[in-house]
Amino acid sequence: MSSLKVDFDIAVIGGGFTGAVISAALAERGRNVLLVEKDSAYRDKNRGELIHSWGVSEAQLLNAVETVVASGGVLLQRWKSGRGVRDLVASTPSGLGCIGIHHPDLQNGLLSRAKSVGVSVVRPARVIAVKNSIPCTVLVDDHRARRKYRVHWVVGADGRNSGVRRWIGHDVRALSRSLRITGALLRCLDLPGNTISAPSNPEQKLAATMIPVGRDRFRAYMISNPTDLRIDAKPSFATFCAGLITSGVPAASLSHARLAGPIGSFSLPDAWVERAAVGRVALVGDAAAVSDPCFGAGLSLALRDVRILSELLGSDESLDNAADIYSLRQFEYRKQLRRLHGWVRHLTFGTGIAADEARRRALPLLAADPCRRPDLIGLGPDAPNDSVAFRRFYGIDEIFRTAEMSLQASAT
Repeated sequence: MSSLKVDFDIAVIGGGFTGAVISAALAERGRNVLLVEKDSAYRDKNRGELIHSWGVSEAQLLNAVETVVASGGVLLQRWKSGRGVRDLVASTPSGLGCIGIHHPDLQNGLLSRAKSVGVSVVRPARVIAVKNSIPCTVLVDDHRARRKYRVHWVVGADGRNSGVRRWIGHDVRALSRSLRITGALLRCLDLPGNTISAPSNPEQKLAATMIPVGRDRFRAYMISNPTDLRIDAKPSFATFCAGLITSGVPAASLSHARLAGPIGSFSLPDAWVERAAVGRVALVGDAAAVSDPCFGAGLSLALRDVRILSELLGSDESLDNAADIYSLRQFEYRKQLRRLHGWVRHLTFGTGIAADEARRRALPLLAADPCRRPDLIGLGPDAPNDSVAFRRFYGIDEIFRTAEMSLQASAT
């Protein structure tokens, strides 16, 4: 980095999952890193328990898998849905399948790793202001005194309500479409501890995901349209279990279920900034873009953000162009995943004549040939998402093929 006198090379704002991972990655690349976290203890936010297989591949590149598993991560070898049981170890690039973990356990483990590789952590502390300049300045209040830090770069990892994003004047774009996700931490389920259960009921426009997170705990999610009047915004435990059963979770598996935390319900549409880095300030994870949590890709996307940005900021050769390169790449893969999520959202939860017709045409073809469906678990944003993949997913290619065969038959 430059010869300007600074207190740290990089300041990372936000010490949750994303901030802890990128702090450690940068420190391991030789950077002097300050990490500022506002909370003295992590709390359960009813989300962020699943790393998809393609995200595990990113974690491997960041040397983070061992820490995640040591913090309580469960290696999930199978994915069970209405289409059958998928062997994740055999069918995904990482060869490790997915990882499920209770989010506070994940945060604590990764923060400990960041400290162990030399990251300077200020916690609890509040960032009052960030100035995007050369060098950047970060004003921090640690509840005893205020201090101004001079740094070469600032990384905003402070979540979907990012203060860093606000200070650098980024506007957020958001989709109007979103789903409602209702979740709770459960115990005593009669489900295998190495398998994600993800049934769906397209006729009822409901889906569920049951994620083992260790110590006989499962994070249970029910996914629905926000306008579905059958689903209360704050359901009782009995109503929540009934919704899981309607989604396709076997009733017998819930017969002894017990709540291990509060039931939460929320709806978060996709939201993003056009440029994830400007000047010497970059945004990662939910600070840069929020992915619809119903698809469970948030941790995996954050890991890709971290891997790409840490590679750029960890190399003196790429520093001058780091903001442009990161912004372009980050915007592209997140746009690709939004497109794929949109297809699945429409087919499973869409309302109206067009959505009903799409399900009538596509669902039998998807059942007969699961390869028509984009591999969101194994490939994520790298899954084919062009017009050919779109036509295969919706069965439109079959319409063309049938019309062609009919034309050939009439011509002979």
